Amino acid sequence: MIGLAGCGGDGGDGGDSGSDGGDGGSSGGSDGGDGGSSGGSDGGDGGDSTYDVGYVSFSLNLSLFQAYTLAGQWWGADNGMNVNVTDGELDATKQARDIQNFINSGVDAIMVTPADSDAIVDPIEDALAENIPVFTTDATAATDKVGMYTGFDNQFAGQRVGENTVNVLEEEYGEPRGQVLELTLQQTSQIGVDRHESFLEVVNEYPDIEVNSLNVGNSQEESATKTFNALQRGVPDLIATHGLNPMLGAVNALQRSNNWYKIGEEGHIPISTIDGGPDLNQFVADGFIDAIFDQPIQFFQPIALKFMKDYLDADQDESALPSIGETYNEGDLDISGQTPQEEVGIDIWKEPLWAPGEVREHPVFDGQRWWRLPAVQLTPENAGNPYYWGNWIRDAPSL
Repeated sequence: MIGLAGCGGDGGDGGDSGSDGGDGGSSGGSDGGDGGSSGGSDGGDGGDSTYDVGYVSFSLNLSLFQAYTLAGQWWGADNGMNVNVTDGELDATKQARDIQNFINSGVDAIMVTPADSDAIVDPIEDALAENIPVFTTDATAATDKVGMYTGFDNQFAGQRVGENTVNVLEEEYGEPRGQVLELTLQQTSQIGVDRHESFLEVVNEYPDIEVNSLNVGNSQEESATKTFNALQRGVPDLIATHGLNPMLGAVNALQRSNNWYKIGEEGHIPISTIDGGPDLNQFVADGFIDAIFDQPIQFFQPIALKFMKDYLDADQDESALPSIGETYNEGDLDISGQTPQEEVGIDIWKEPLWAPGEVREHPVFDGQRWWRLPAVQLTPENAGNPYYWGNWIRDAPSL
């Protein structure tokens, strides 16, 4: 049995739910309980040691975070890591309380996806003071004290969206020019900042590209309203978005304003975005969205847990962790297990979408060890790949 501490999310496919939470929305209803386990793995066949790990999520309501969290729990169940989850509800205060609850319950280690990179530092230091190592995944904390950060290269993803924007406009007009509507995530999160600023670094090199940047935070509803209002003032030459909820809101606005056309049809507005999902993957496959730069999220937590386990087995010896400057290629790392096959009918780790895995120093937080995962580009030709998380999550149980 897989542990879930105080989760109120109902899962679903993340669809057009109107959630106003993060790259995922808040499911509400949870105060984190005591941070303990309502169940747990029996250690599988992952070795002699079984560890209790507390995971403080960013949110659990959206499909992206459901897939991300399930992958960690499934790998843990097969490899001796008892992963217990709380819903962070996009709330730094709630996350701090959840970390303290996990400390009080005596977990062996903690993983967290911070809602606020600065606010989470004190709670992390509280855990470290109790000799409980902390790893960050998907988003990180403003400290070099975490064991390792495992996450997507959000700057690279923003650059890829920027490059795609330039290429599409150049193909359309013979030169890079036009009006671009950019929908950004909240700028209190390092993820939102990285994606927005790196996008602008690319497109601002071209003075004839005019960007209208709208901060829609992590709200489908706000994105739908602001995008609809922008479309009433004028139809852009391209829409660039930086997250799942902003894109879902934009889809709603495009449909309501009668601007939702397939590639090749008159009136189609090219779209380039970051983060896929069940609905968005289908929109790409059907030809409505031109390109998605997605995250191989089924590998984030398993990679973090693998090295966390090595670190705990070695009595927290730093040599058990990868060194900054190392690169792991296909075949260098075994991420595998049986539980996904039982739950969704495929081995979600069969395709090594994590490779190559580069261990870098975090570009913002000096000294922090960052396992960088690459972007996966979805196009109408490949969007149906069953190993992309937005496709297999349709068959997964809800948290």
